[in-house]
Amino acid sequence: MLLTVDDMVALVRSSVNVQVPSEDGSLIYDQSYLEMTDDDIKLFIKLGVTRAYPEVEDLSELPDGSEFALVLLAKIELYLKLAVVVAPKVDLGADNNNYIKQDQRFSHYMKLVNSAKEQYDDWLENESTGANTVSSYDVLLSNRHYTLRNYEKQVTPKVKIVIDEVGTDYVKLHWKMSNSSHFSRYKVYVGDMPVFDKFSDGASYRDKITQDAQLVKSTGNIRDTYHEVTGLEPYTTYYIAVISVERNQVFGVAETSFTTLEEESDEEDVSVTSLNGGD
Repeated sequence: MLLTVDDMVALVRSSVNVQVPSEDGSLIYDQSYLEMTDDDIKLFIKLGVTRAYPEVEDLSELPDGSEFALVLLAKIELYLKLAVVVAPKVDLGADNNNYIKQDQRFSHYMKLVNSAKEQYDDWLENESTGANTVSSYDVLLSNRHYTLRNYEKQVTPKVKIVIDEVGTDYVKLHWKMSNSSHFSRYKVYVGDMPVFDKFSDGASYRDKITQDAQLVKSTGNIRDTYHEVTGLEPYTTYYIAVISVERNQVFGVAETSFTTLEEESDEEDVSVTSLNGGD
């Protein structure tokens, strides 16, 4: 995601409707909202992240185009907070006029909650494109993975590699992937030279893999994100690349390097002969 957390806070604040009816019927800014701090807004954003992207641990890992969904989810949390911050919903027939105002406040914010939920549902149903106004052209067609338009409009998957453990002849790793619309396969390559050549001609990921790289894993299970590579040489630098391929062959790639540990040598016993040549 290109926006910072502070940018997201500003975006949420600029998009909310926090005006409520006053006693004379005019609209005024809700004092409860004005008292909310940026930390409150950040909490609403984090709640949105856990609902839309539960696998993401850091906001920097969010896919491009996720801002629209997160703003909607943050607005829902914010409106729900404002709806009950004064009092829960009460009977409109209550004698006390304050109760009536509180119910009007609750109804006002619940309408905004429902509106934001409808927008979010539309976003989900239309392949999570993140477009505020959805048209048939903006929607990726789920049953036409190999069309040119789907290829051109597809958002590139985002991959992040985490090295878990390195030994003298092995490495253990896992990876995280986001921004996938129609996942197909993971491909994992290892080599003693850089694996992925982004300047190589060709549009397929196969055209970018260097000649000496070795394929060590290929899986169509989107949750199969752990692997151990064995048979490596001690104290050697290796490069490893993980490629996430979509059904229409759009792909995302991450590459990193690591150095295996040096093999410990056993100390040899040294026999010392006496200077006088005796046994």
